[in-house]
Amino acid sequence: MCRQVPDDKRPEDEDGPRKWDEKPDGTHEYWLDASWQATPLPAKPTVPKLIPIVTTAAEANAVELAHTYIRRWPAQENAIRDWLIPLGIDVNHGYSKTPVINSEIARKQEALQRRLENVQRWADGARKRMYKAGKLHNKRSQLTKERATELYRVLNDHQMELELQDVDRYLLRKTIREEKAVADAEIEEYQQREWKAYHTSNREFAKCEKYCREQRELLRALENLVQQGREMYELDAPFGPDHDRL
Repeated sequence: MCRQVPDDKRPEDEDGPRKWDEKPDGTHEYWLDASWQATPLPAKPTVPKLIPIVTTAAEANAVELAHTYIRRWPAQENAIRDWLIPLGIDVNHGYSKTPVINSEIARKQEALQRRLENVQRWADGARKRMYKAGKLHNKRSQLTKERATELYRVLNDHQMELELQDVDRYLLRKTIREEKAVADAEIEEYQQREWKAYHTSNREFAKCEKYCREQRELLRALENLVQQGREMYELDAPFGPDHDRL
């Protein structure tokens, strides 16, 4: 038997692996926009994987053997089905053919959906904080420039005034150096406030990118679950309580 499994060897183009926000046409998702809607990441390529079937027959037709194996499912014991879970074929095959919800798939979907809703909310919050901090950084940057210009204007005016007064050159240089140190200390305080807003904006940018990427990953995981989910049927009561579930 054969089934498709994800190919871990991702093909890379000439420029290396594609970024999470890159579209097939080379453009990028504009996830910084508040109206951005996440789409699932592209599905990973798959490759066929053989599932061996062991038989005691000296000779057997491969197709007939596979069909016999599949038809054996309805009578399969739970212990054997549990052993086959790692192969991804842990499916309920009842006789009554009454469809029931695949509880395992439903549980995973519910958990992924909850996570997706949280991540969407966190991304929106990070995006708002990023723009707010960015505006604050621009405002503080302008204030820093204006204050620095004003302080150095006053410093230059005072230096020119002392020169006109023929103040001793050593005293003039000492006075200007001390006043410059005071001005630079004040400018440093302005710059620290400016850089604080800058780092906050960058930090929220990184959070927003992380959450937007996770949204696409979660949507891909949800689509994969839909593709993996196969119909399950209610088992017949005569087989006993142990056959009501896997």
